[in-house]
Amino acid sequence: MQLRAPLRRHGDVLSDLIDSAQEIERAGLDSVYLTQAFAFDALTALALIGHAGVTLELGTAVVPTYPRHPIALAEQALTVQLACRGRLVLGVGPSHREMMERVYGVSFTGVPAHVEEYLTKLNDAMEAGRPPLAVDGATRCPVLLGALGPAMLRIAGTIADGTITARAGPRTLGTHIVPKITEAARAAGRPAPRVAACVPFCVTDDVATARSRTNAEYAGSAGYPSYVRMLEIEGVEQTADVSVIGDEATCERQIRALFDLGVTDFLARPIGTDDEVRRGLELLGSLTT
Repeated sequence: MQLRAPLRRHGDVLSDLIDSAQEIERAGLDSVYLTQAFAFDALTALALIGHAGVTLELGTAVVPTYPRHPIALAEQALTVQLACRGRLVLGVGPSHREMMERVYGVSFTGVPAHVEEYLTKLNDAMEAGRPPLAVDGATRCPVLLGALGPAMLRIAGTIADGTITARAGPRTLGTHIVPKITEAARAAGRPAPRVAACVPFCVTDDVATARSRTNAEYAGSAGYPSYVRMLEIEGVEQTADVSVIGDEATCERQIRALFDLGVTDFLARPIGTDDEVRRGLELLGSLTT
């Protein structure tokens, strides 16, 4: 499950994140992924979650590359690996021009070249025994790249261990993302890549309200070119159209269809009331057993 905010808000954000991760683990899910948000730092939070004893796979979806030097990120990731006992999956990505230039003041140019160089340095720095890092006992963690376009999917298949997608629907995943990244990995002689599809998710009897809530939550980034392109490939106009929304039977059918297309990880992004979120946890827990 992917969290941008805690499922519960009984205290400070870090305590709530730990509490949410423990609730997700009790529900029987396999993983918790945190969005890099302005409310908290994802890797720092994952270190605390892992140190608190949560035994799930812990991941980021995703840490922007431009604001962090790859060696500094490698050092942080290796430290988190120790805290979560080797269960970290590091999701990274260049983010978007609107975010990097407006918020960070970073020039968003030459993205594929930047990402390829960044991942190469990141991987090299995380390999055991590679200077300048020496985080005792830490091992390299899998690296997933937030990739949507052809150039980025090629890099994800040849240098990273897979991809994390956003707002990609079944048509886009089946005809664009899975084939391109799989072929890139095959051509590079690498193992089959992970394809982690991050999808807004709501188990509900009130589909109309859930769709409206989803579109409203994602409205701020609806015009980002990469997301617009994903919806164009899908042949739809709104984020709710590529979301998993409905009752238990409907959602289960949609999730299983994604795996049939080659998706390896379903990252459910919970949207809805507390009751709807808990219904979603129950469904996802039943599908992992």
